Amino acid sequence: MHGTVVTIHTHSSHNTSEGYLSHKYDSVYSDPKTGDRTSGVSLFEDEYEKIEGYLILTRRAISSEEPGQPTAEFLFSNIELLK
Repeated sequence: MHGTVVTIHTHSSHNTSEGYLSHKYDSVYSDPKTGDRTSGVSLFEDEYEKIEGYLILTRRAISSEEPGQPTAEFLFSNIELLK
């Protein structure tokens, strides 16, 4: 991403009949020249629901390893496939 290295570590995933979807993972941003971190570690947890034969992201929680930081939770509902 434009002058930044993003490192993602997957901790768990869902094995589907067509591949894998990440369930729990973390990310950290670093300077590409020095390798120094430019952000703290963000922790992600995703949940999926099967809708008309497709696994669709319905929930994402994002938290930080830093104590006292709030967790952001995104819920996706009323999902319809485009016809």
